[in-house]
Amino acid sequence: MKYIDVNGIKSVHKKFDPVCHSKHDPAKYKAINYFNDLGFNAYENPNKHGVDLIVNDKDNYFYCEVEVKNNWQGHTFNFPNIYVLSRKKKYFNLQKPTVMFILNHQWNRGLLLISKDILECPLREVKNKKVKNGEYFFIVPVEKAKFVNL
Repeated sequence: MKYIDVNGIKSVHKKFDPVCHSKHDPAKYKAINYFNDLGFNAYENPNKHGVDLIVNDKDNYFYCEVEVKNNWQGHTFNFPNIYVLSRKKKYFNLQKPTVMFILNHQWNRGLLLISKDILECPLREVKNKKVKNGEYFFIVPVEKAKFVNL
């Protein structure tokens, strides 16, 4: 089992799952369309090991990491907190801000979180179906999120 250090906590770093990646990777096009519809220029990061998207306008840019939460079914997010994988922290300390763009299971509703808000939140071990023990998440209050329709 591989571990990473996040804020002095040893967290499990699960092995890359190519099946899960190929199933959810196209969700980034929903985020690209969302930002482009707002007048930004959003595109895939050419660095395949980096953050998912680069989003810019004529004066500035930021990054975007896209994720799908399959337990979020339908329009309403029925949880008090959003769990953000601690291993994503590497994307939250870049030279520009990173937006986490999290989609529901149907990919028709999303939420956005800003990296600085995520980093202010506590880490907690959360058992899940992929990693039973030792994986940590930032626990972000739902009030920090901006919800959008896609």
